[in-house]
Amino acid sequence: MRWLLWWLIDTGDLRRQIAHYKTLGIVGSARGQSFLLLTLSAAITTGMIELVSHDRSGYIDVGVFLGLGLLILLGQRWAIILAMAFWTLEKVIQLVQGVSSFQVTPSGAPIVAVIWWSIYMHAFYMALRVENGRRRTAKTAAIEAEASV
Repeated sequence: MRWLLWWLIDTGDLRRQIAHYKTLGIVGSARGQSFLLLTLSAAITTGMIELVSHDRSGYIDVGVFLGLGLLILLGQRWAIILAMAFWTLEKVIQLVQGVSSFQVTPSGAPIVAVIWWSIYMHAFYMALRVENGRRRTAKTAAIEAEASV
């Protein structure tokens, strides 16, 4: 249920993520989980394009998902923020299209969109908090090193 309350981050997990940033695998790190989720979205979108819609413009989303995922994996804070904005926009558009067409299918139900949004936002927010924590730690270490000179 913690993923639904995406803004609640366990401080112990956050400290562990920062301390073991270089050694956590792709599944264990917040940035890796964000990358995997965006890769999953790219795969699902590709499947939907090829099997259902045949609208090739959807490959723009696939490229955005994969590009942002790779940049997040590399620790780019701006990419995390952009992914949060892009994912929110995607879900808002999905909700508006579902409501305006009066279609409430299981995949288009508002609660499903909110759940997916929450899962992704939790991963993105955790990755952002880790990157912010790393930045603070580096800044503190630089100040301490300067003070000891």
